[in-house]
Amino acid sequence: MDIESRKKELIDIISRIENEALIKKLEKAIRNLERDQMALNGLLKPAKEKLSIDEMRKEQGFRGIDRNKFEQLATEINIQEDVDKLLADI
Repeated sequence: MDIESRKKELIDIISRIENEALIKKLEKAIRNLERDQMALNGLLKPAKEKLSIDEMRKEQGFRGIDRNKFEQLATEINIQEDVDKLLADI
């Protein structure tokens, strides 16, 4: 069944409903579904055909690490254990 036929079928079903409370629930549900779909559409972006690490870095504002600051922090934490032992413990 194509989408137009399905829409017409839904319209026919809704047209037969006489209960106002049920109509209100349907209105609310449809509005919620529309809102959720619009929010989802805003989040989803089409995937690029070609993925470039350099483009990703630029888009995300990646600057890398400050090597001097890294060395300073490594010295400050003063790890006494052997690196191989630390990795094995993980």
